Formats: sequence, C-alpha cells, structure tokens
Amino acid sequence: MESKLTSSRLMVFDFSPSDWATAMKEMIRVTKPGGWIQITEAISKSRGVDVRVVRNLGSLFSSLDNVEVDCVSCPTGWQDKWGDMALQNLLGFVKATRAGVMPILNITDKEFEDMVSKMAQECKEYKSLGSLPYAFGQKKRA
Repeated sequence: MESKLTSSRLMVFDFSPSDWATAMKEMIRVTKPGGWIQITEAISKSRGVDVRVVRNLGSLFSSLDNVEVDCVSCPTGWQDKWGDMALQNLLGFVKATRAGVMPILNITDKEFEDMVSKMAQECKEYKSLGSLPYAFGQKKRA
C-alpha cells in the first residue's frame, strides 16, 4: 500500500549517514506518485552521531519535485503555550536519555533531576529558541 504522505522526524540520533540514503529510498518507494515526503529534525550536537545531515536535508530530496527546505525557530519555555509545549517536549526527550546519559556524566538520579530542572529554568530565563530544520518534496508522477 502506498501513502500520500510519508513523514520522518527526529531520526538524527538513530540513522548513520548510509542509513539516511536507504531510509529516503524507502520513503520514496512507499509514497504514491504525486505524494509528499517530509523530514523534520532537530539541530543538535552529539558524540558519534552525524548531525551534518540536518544541514544537508535538501540533498536527500534531489530526485523529488516542489522541494522546500527551511528551518523554524520556536521559543522554548517562554512566550506562549507553544513555547511551554516546546519545553515539555525537550524535557521529555532529555528524560528519555536518562539511562544513557547518567553513566557518561557519572551522575546520580538526583543530580540528573536537578540538571533537568536547571535546564528548564535557564530556557525560560535566557529565552531559548529551538531550531527545527525541515524539508519536504513531492514524488514525481508516473
């Protein structure tokens, strides 16, 4: 079954550089002719993860039509309900990394919780902005 919209988001931590090419081929394969493919990622730095793909999202869409590549900035923890939701999303992600992060930082549960709490306070105090690069394009009609 083919899809009218095939979407991927926040996979930058899961895909190697070669995985991106494979994933894009698969997304194109399962999308109907004339259907749309969308990728949304987060700008981040991480050890052992190729985050450069975020800067090169457009290159993944070279075989598609009507391609748009851009980046949206979002207040994180301030301004309005969207900023509050962005902060909750960020904190949820950070908390989900607890098991992997604690041994690397050599910290306790309490220290981790304090770090997350401080992160939330600093996002509000310093009016943090999150950047979400995205790209979308349309599969060529047969």
